[in-house]
Amino acid sequence: MERRPLIAIVVVVMLAVIGFVIYSALPPSEAGHRAVQQLQGVQTFSFGPVGAAGSIPEREDAFFVILSSRHSSALFRELFERGTPEARLYALCGLQLTRGGFDAHAARFVREATNVSTMGGCIGRDCTSAEAVTAIRQGVIEHYLPLRREIERARIEYARTNKPAA
Repeated sequence: MERRPLIAIVVVVMLAVIGFVIYSALPPSEAGHRAVQQLQGVQTFSFGPVGAAGSIPEREDAFFVILSSRHSSALFRELFERGTPEARLYALCGLQLTRGGFDAHAARFVREATNVSTMGGCIGRDCTSAEAVTAIRQGVIEHYLPLRREIERARIEYARTNKPAA
């Protein structure tokens, strides 16, 4: 058996392990921490366009900043511990997507029997923590992700084609 392929495999595995160890040692991103601070005090939970103008609220953008951050599960757990019920609902959505301990946190959220202020389009309503967790388990956030991608593409295209004159 030739040793070159074996040596190459060992080197690749070692580099992957070293890369994982370095990544694990890095702290969560600053942008992620700022987004947690921004979200922890929200008073309304929503995904998608809301209000008469159908705009995306900054709180949703903050959620996606956390989701795309290094160690996002840890950031969502921090948000769950520090946030309002609405912020905790964002944290639960993130924990579901990152597989970061959703079930334990969701059980705790349901036990607390909290009401959560939500908004869909122009309609606001309160729901119970149990109703909110059921919606997450039924895949509401996973179903929203393709629409979010389209919204982001449209934002980018709009920004590209509507640059102010220099």
